[in-house]
Amino acid sequence: MVIKGLRTVAPTGVMLIFAMLYFMSVTDAGMFDPIIKRIVSAVDGDPVKIFVGTALLGFIVALDGDGATVYMIVLSAFMPIYERIGLSKLSVAALLLQCTGLGNMFPWGGPTARAAAAVQADVSALFVPLLIPLLACVAWTFILAVMLGRSERKRLGFQPHVPVEPAVLQFEEKRCVAWRFWFNWALTIALMTFLVLDVMPMAYLFMLATAIMFVVNYPQLSQQQEQIGRHAPAILAVAGLIFAAAVFTGIFAETGMANARTGDVI
Repeated sequence: MVIKGLRTVAPTGVMLIFAMLYFMSVTDAGMFDPIIKRIVSAVDGDPVKIFVGTALLGFIVALDGDGATVYMIVLSAFMPIYERIGLSKLSVAALLLQCTGLGNMFPWGGPTARAAAAVQADVSALFVPLLIPLLACVAWTFILAVMLGRSERKRLGFQPHVPVEPAVLQFEEKRCVAWRFWFNWALTIALMTFLVLDVMPMAYLFMLATAIMFVVNYPQLSQQQEQIGRHAPAILAVAGLIFAAAVFTGIFAETGMANARTGDVI
């Protein structure tokens, strides 16, 4: 029962391992630093603008249908901004939950695909009727971002017409070779495109992308080992949770408890 449960989530677990390693490593390589620097210079320390930017980036990242990448990219990239300004982490989590929840509803997202398989229906038959409600939820997320931003304005005593001290908005940009920066973006865009087109399994795509990214950005074996060791605790925590849940679902399904509960509900 345990092995059957593990087999069902093995591709997802492998995908998450390499996806986290990929995005964390390209972040360390300075891929998102220019974006962070521009946003920092544009928001002027205004919580409303920061939260709106957080929601916008969250939705862009959520287009791949994987909620984990939203947290990896947005938090890894913008945590220095939140900490420097002193924004509420709970408000940030509320916005990102909106982004990940809606992103998972895409046809290539896990929940929608599993729901379609459970009811033996085409994915498009489930997704198309949800388009208008999803767009409404997107609009509500930006309204929520403005509401939370105004609340943070009052809490922090922010005044829009008073310039923020430059020290607050400083961002230390990592030095990155120009061609590597553009290569990382080209590789990431290609990866997201292949994910949407479903060219090959997601786990295989992230394995290939991670290997290519390591060869380009961290050519030395010692550099690669350092990256893996730096991010191993966070990656193992997520992967361990995924496989632990697989053990539970495997036993729950194979013992017949899932079918029994379903029959009771019906």
